[in-house]
Amino acid sequence: MYKFNGSDWVIDARLTADDAAATDLFGYGVAIDGNTVVVGAPGDDDDGSGSGSAYVFVRDANGWSQQAKLTAGGSYANALMGGRSPSKAMWWLSVRRTTTMVRM
Repeated sequence: MYKFNGSDWVIDARLTADDAAATDLFGYGVAIDGNTVVVGAPGDDDDGSGSGSAYVFVRDANGWSQQAKLTAGGSYANALMGGRSPSKAMWWLSVRRTTTMVRM
């Protein structure tokens, strides 16, 4: 994450998943609203090979922290949750205030 300090863009934080794996494709999709960031990982395999997931990060006075990991909650191999549509015309992540949408 970068933030503008008044004259330059500087690194504020590096967001990483608590359970990251090289094949998760963490960061493939990103949605930001204020102090909330949702990061897609369509290669995550918690609910089956390529089922995907999304991670919710929130910034408070102490910095950025992972608040949740969203998964399909079932056996959804190849759902690629947290990625993009095959046509690449539409992102599958959205965040607005206290609501997050992750398309499967």
